[in-house]
Amino acid sequence: MLFDFLNDASIKEIKEATLQTDIRQKVGSHRMMPPNYEAGIDKPGWSLSGPTHKQRYLSCQDDADDADDADDAAKVLLKYTKLFASSAFGRLLQHLTSLQVTGRVCEARRFRAGLDYSVAHYGGITKEARLDAVISFVDEFGQDGKVDEKKVKTWESQDVGGYECYLCADDEVEAEASDVYRMDDDDEPLLNVMARCNALSLVMRDTGVMRFVKYVTAQAPGSRWDIAGEYGIILKEEEDDEGQGDQE
Repeated sequence: MLFDFLNDASIKEIKEATLQTDIRQKVGSHRMMPPNYEAGIDKPGWSLSGPTHKQRYLSCQDDADDADDADDAAKVLLKYTKLFASSAFGRLLQHLTSLQVTGRVCEARRFRAGLDYSVAHYGGITKEARLDAVISFVDEFGQDGKVDEKKVKTWESQDVGGYECYLCADDEVEAEASDVYRMDDDDEPLLNVMARCNALSLVMRDTGVMRFVKYVTAQAPGSRWDIAGEYGIILKEEEDDEGQGDQE
């Protein structure tokens, strides 16, 4: 995980947009009970992703910066989503990981406290190796704007969810009609990536792996905002096979 990935000017812009949105909509530490299911979709810029038995979160729309009344957080995050989708960022990932990046799908997401999640399901099993580059933005700050260690520990504890979990499905278990993977007591995650502000996680996801974002509870300090990039990669074995084909 790469901490303090974006510079001060960028993170200031993102913090002001996302944290103020949570405050205005009374989400997380500023929550209203019961949670407002309409929070975040009262303005253009976000759409609700489902179906609810697999996931519920807000996805930033590609035209968020076209509407004058679009949500400010959507406008800001869309700008950085385009950066993650650029060829220049792909070259940076190749430099950081020594992996050959071949394509990309990037999405800005918001998981609202007390409302949103995704779950492991068979349709999400990795068919080809991928590189995940995800940068998260969460409220870990006090009223003075400085880092509040209590909030940091709250996110790191996993008690309020919001972390991204990677696990390998049991090959012997067949998909049910719902397609949702049912974990048992023997299932151990391959990796849990904690939600932190301005922290970029890089994970090479092998075939047969599923991932999901744990339900963000109402006790979380705020929403989990992130930009999730999924990049195709060419493994060394594939490079060798291509080289042999060229020689033939």
